[in-house]
Amino acid sequence: MTIGIAAHGPGAGRAILTSLGSIEAFATGAIGGFVSVAGLGYDGSIHRAEIQNGGGRALLDQGRVSELLLSARSVVLMSSGPNRPEPLSQFTPALAGVGLVTGHRFPNNRGLDGRSLAESVLAAMTRGETPQDAVQAVVRSNPNADAGLIALSADGEIFAADTSFIARFGDRGGAFRESVDGRSRVAILHNGIEPSENLGSLLAELIVKAMTPSPLVVGTVELCAGMPVSLGDEAGLVLSETGELKTMRLVDNAGARGVWSCGIGYLAPVWRSGRQIGHCLDEPFLVSDAEKLISVNGRTRGLVRWTSVE
Repeated sequence: MTIGIAAHGPGAGRAILTSLGSIEAFATGAIGGFVSVAGLGYDGSIHRAEIQNGGGRALLDQGRVSELLLSARSVVLMSSGPNRPEPLSQFTPALAGVGLVTGHRFPNNRGLDGRSLAESVLAAMTRGETPQDAVQAVVRSNPNADAGLIALSADGEIFAADTSFIARFGDRGGAFRESVDGRSRVAILHNGIEPSENLGSLLAELIVKAMTPSPLVVGTVELCAGMPVSLGDEAGLVLSETGELKTMRLVDNAGARGVWSCGIGYLAPVWRSGRQIGHCLDEPFLVSDAEKLISVNGRTRGLVRWTSVE
């Protein structure tokens, strides 16, 4: 019926909206309609964008999102079908210096304290509670509320939880994912959108990937048909002292001879002077025999970028 997303990391606003747009291209159900998004910009202010129909793709295509929101590090979003009650900001309350709240189903409904569930979470965070404590307190106090809640603090801490009522839904889903370096993270809750089982995990991976800076390219080497190949236990590239490609190593094809298709593998190492100095960022489709390279992506030559591990 809805999806709620909170993300923290470089360019979180752009990452959420572009990734949601990718999901809208194939998901079915309560998606591609209204969007309410709020972000804490680099200027310290809350920035918003919204649309009633067309989803994240339309919001971007129509130029309704400011650069301050796209570049914001802390962003929340809620989306579902079209034409939801105004103001759409009720689905994503936020306060500069404190944090932002979203959710799925009906986080705008009134809780036991007279405020909306999402506003209650934000009020608790204003008093100094963590996202986890704030969300858990509201969920425990309102076990039969038809809502899930996600809180994101100004410093990037995220917590998400469904009420006991929502926990019984067979089509609910969600995910939490963090980048390897711990600098980017995302939490998602959703239901009424198919595929329900894996949607959250896929969307979370897309968002974290979009927030992860591209690795620094230290060098580029050219693979050429006819260059020498050595066989061994590990594939990779061997550079000379001056940085030129000296030879390419391929994993021994069980002693087989003749022509075969192969690759250098995931993040293949780059060696120089007997030690690894980097790993490859590209893996071309190769054709080789036991002695030489025959083709690179169907051509006589091709480039491979590499980055340092030092």
